[in-house]
Amino acid sequence: MNSLNAFTPFYNCDYTVALIDSDEALNNYIASKLRAFGCTVLQAFSSDEISDVFSRHLDFILIDPVYESCNESKLNEYLKSPDSAGVIIYTSDNSPQRREYLFESGVLEYLFKHEPLEDIAEELIRLFEAIRNNANYHITMIGSNNFTQQKFNQLVSHRGYRLCFLESCSALMEKWDDHSHELPDLLVLDFTNPQYIDQAFAMIRFIRITKLSE
Repeated sequence: MNSLNAFTPFYNCDYTVALIDSDEALNNYIASKLRAFGCTVLQAFSSDEISDVFSRHLDFILIDPVYESCNESKLNEYLKSPDSAGVIIYTSDNSPQRREYLFESGVLEYLFKHEPLEDIAEELIRLFEAIRNNANYHITMIGSNNFTQQKFNQLVSHRGYRLCFLESCSALMEKWDDHSHELPDLLVLDFTNPQYIDQAFAMIRFIRITKLSE
């Protein structure tokens, strides 16, 4: 079974994707793979083409910010735009500081070029599908300090999830009782505070039972 047939659920994807990378061979390879899945692909190989790419209506941009093809100031400006496409980094730069900086700037994912190249198209399509469906998922974080909440918000808010931050499990129950809050699909708990542990396990049991009965 060839790779394309193995991923038929994703075939004929209607995503419009821009590839920005000065490595022409790699750029062309990924473009051909994504087109085989039905994506519309725009390609840019130099910094002169970036402004034109950023002006297009796109679903996603795959970009390597290390190469000359990426003008970082233009990328940062683009990420601040409410109409920006989802930006995915694909790079050989594995600097933790750079990765954190780019996530905080608003990129959706950070992929490394040392991953198997033959799997990159399938990995990207799965990522596109997951991001498209993120709006269906509700995440509630309970009991964390402001710094943790801020970091978590930076990581996931621009991915389309519905987020809520509450002080305690009892606060969630109160909102559930008055129908002002839905039960989360993902509950993020701070177990560093002992007073939350019993509440947390009770809340987990309640959510499981309630969702199973829906």
